[in-house]
Amino acid sequence: MSSKCTPAIKSVTDIPRQYRRTNRAPPSEPSTYVKQLYLPISDFCEKCPKMESWITSVFETIGSEYSKTISEVLEASRKMEVSLLKLQQMRKTKNTDKDGKMTDDEKIRQQIRLDVAEFGTQFTTLGIDSENSVYKNLYELANTT
Repeated sequence: MSSKCTPAIKSVTDIPRQYRRTNRAPPSEPSTYVKQLYLPISDFCEKCPKMESWITSVFETIGSEYSKTISEVLEASRKMEVSLLKLQQMRKTKNTDKDGKMTDDEKIRQQIRLDVAEFGTQFTTLGIDSENSVYKNLYELANTT
């Protein structure tokens, strides 16, 4: 990968920084890094059809690592949210700006759900079965609360 592309690349680990204490609107579309995960594979599949077993192997490798990273991000996000709530309670401040707004943690989880949905959709178009265990694990992980 060329160094001039590196600053533009965002990953799942960047999601908390995008929403934590930024007052950003809730996410409504997948992150750009998701496209970077599947586009090279999609391009290869267009040039070399009938690579189902290879696609499955690549998906499961990427999906497993993606799942681990999502787990780490969600756990860190959960811990941060708990810490912030404790701090808030210690300061005895009221959360008056909550009026139906999503919390930072909810925004982070929503972004991950959008990203996983896009990731899964793109790989199913390449032939990955939605019953694939890695696919199901990613989906369940992203949709747990």
